[in-house]
Amino acid sequence: MSRKLSSTLALPATLAALLGLATVAIATPAAASRPTGSKQEPAFPGRPGEPGSGVGRIVEGGSDPNRLQAPLPRRPRNDEEAQAIEELEEIFQRFESASIAVEETLTDQLIIEGEKGRAELEKGYDSQIREHRAQSRVLRSKAITRYEDFLKLHPNDAGWTPEIMFRLAELHFEASLERYQRQEEAWQEQLAALEARKEAGEQNVPDPPTPPSVDYKRSIELLSQVVSGFPDYSLNDAALYRMGVLLYESEQFDASRQSFLALTCSNRYAAPNPDFSNVVPSGSFRTGDYENCKALNPKSDFVAESWLRVGELHYDVDEYDPA
Repeated sequence: MSRKLSSTLALPATLAALLGLATVAIATPAAASRPTGSKQEPAFPGRPGEPGSGVGRIVEGGSDPNRLQAPLPRRPRNDEEAQAIEELEEIFQRFESASIAVEETLTDQLIIEGEKGRAELEKGYDSQIREHRAQSRVLRSKAITRYEDFLKLHPNDAGWTPEIMFRLAELHFEASLERYQRQEEAWQEQLAALEARKEAGEQNVPDPPTPPSVDYKRSIELLSQVVSGFPDYSLNDAALYRMGVLLYESEQFDASRQSFLALTCSNRYAAPNPDFSNVVPSGSFRTGDYENCKALNPKSDFVAESWLRVGELHYDVDEYDPA
């Protein structure tokens, strides 16, 4: 009796299991036939346009949402809307023009205020600057007098004479440059006054005066004496470079070139004499003249700069091959 009851109870369970397997097989028929390793489609692909679905939202009558493209310009629906858009564009253009005008006005105002402030500062410190420059001229003049007196007493002292000559050349250079600047300012004022008279309609306005020229003669003489009289002086490279620059400013171009060459190619070129009697014109340059040159001091910081100056001097007179 018990065996019959257990058999009766086991039969429904077996039928339920068989029905469940059949249901799974029917629900997923493709799963059994899919090759091993193939990608399985998601059970819930997501709705178009939903975040994370990877599918764009499709709008009826719209373009493909999965392709990027520039939006079409919006067209007015009627004449009133078109007129409103035109008015809005005009308002925007007026605003943009006003913004640019304000920016330019503020910039001009800042420049004007800056110039006014600078003028006030210059006016406030002008007296102090003039006083300081006057004191500098007095002290420089006293130093020049003392150095000149020293050279008269000790013209050949190997320890101090070249140093005093070098410093004295610098002082004469500063004095000459400041004198030239004052003359240049006065000349500019004369030109402005003559131009104002012409603009006012005045007749028979005189011709402008000759522009001033700078005079570095004394500095050049001292530097030449340093190099020629004291060949072992430690600052001869600086003396030659300074002499070359001053000769260039004085428009003595051949002598200037030779000063630089006496520093960069001392085995072929000597420093210019005070009377320039040993200066070699640049027009006599021949190919190979600058080969195998030996600098006066190979470690000098002025060697490379001097070669550059030599090239510029050749270039200024259209001598392109040596340049």
